[in-house]
Amino acid sequence: MVYSEVLYIRGHENISGLHNSTIEFTKEPYCTPRGTCILGVNATKSVAELKPETKRLLRKGAKVRIVISCKGITDVVTGFGDTRLLLENKVSMVIRKSRYIDNRTLIVGADKSASQIDRRLVRALRDRDTQGTVRIELL
Repeated sequence: MVYSEVLYIRGHENISGLHNSTIEFTKEPYCTPRGTCILGVNATKSVAELKPETKRLLRKGAKVRIVISCKGITDVVTGFGDTRLLLENKVSMVIRKSRYIDNRTLIVGADKSASQIDRRLVRALRDRDTQGTVRIELL
């Protein structure tokens, strides 16, 4: 059985998707050109606001599939939870290719970073009027 949780994001003209090791979604209403890992702003949730069951499964080291969709374009990132996850940040969530953990980390050992996301999806997320979804599936 797959347990999942969804959050919604908005696009922003500064989204570039160029970072080589992370992907970030933020509740902030903007991103600067320096935020090359950010793929969505105005997120409806941060890691601190995830459901207790989501946090429990993440902290058990569950395999995780992140499904990012916008304007009919979808890309998938897979990775893992970790027993060390803090899940405390009230502003953002970060998907990491590495094993590094801080209070923003959602998953580690991801198979993609922002620079590896479908470029059509990144272009769609550059539109401020665009809404996307991020589905966190715990396998």
